[in-house]
Amino acid sequence: MSLERALDALIGSEPFERLLLERARPILARAEAGEDFLVAALARGLDAPILAVTPGPRESEALASGVEAYLGAAGVALLPAWEALPYEGMSPAPEISARRADAVRRARAATGPFVLVAPALAAMQGLVPTLGRATPVDLVAGRELAPDALADRLVELGYVRADVVEHRGEFAVRGGVVDVFPGTARRPVRLEY
Repeated sequence: MSLERALDALIGSEPFERLLLERARPILARAEAGEDFLVAALARGLDAPILAVTPGPRESEALASGVEAYLGAAGVALLPAWEALPYEGMSPAPEISARRADAVRRARAATGPFVLVAPALAAMQGLVPTLGRATPVDLVAGRELAPDALADRLVELGYVRADVVEHRGEFAVRGGVVDVFPGTARRPVRLEY
């Protein structure tokens, strides 16, 4: 039996139908095992984006990975918590900021089954109302975008211009070469014009 057929079998069951028809919102469900299966089925049964809150970051990563098996990579996003609290006087890591912005952007654009997974701390932390609304820059071969225009767009997105790119959120322009270190990437990328 395929994973999709297993979801359909659960969604078509009488107990699951009763759960979906229940007027109380939010839907509170607890499963000792198979949380990823239940959450994916809820999103698919409701045909709508849902928020799944877990106790901590490890549980969030495990749940997101499991839901991805049922809904695919486009059907799930993980919202990480800030590593530093506002009163600690530390700026958040660019990677965390980028992952949060990407998760919120994907959740805002979601139609149909989609699961935003967040640890409890991330779910309690406020979001800037404009977070996730900026259109990301897709750097693909064949797309024409002048280095100066790309640099301006990166600055609008919060990237910092540097002489040498060493950290996430930095970019450098040297003639026809642009180095960018995206917040969600493991390594910087180089564009040669």
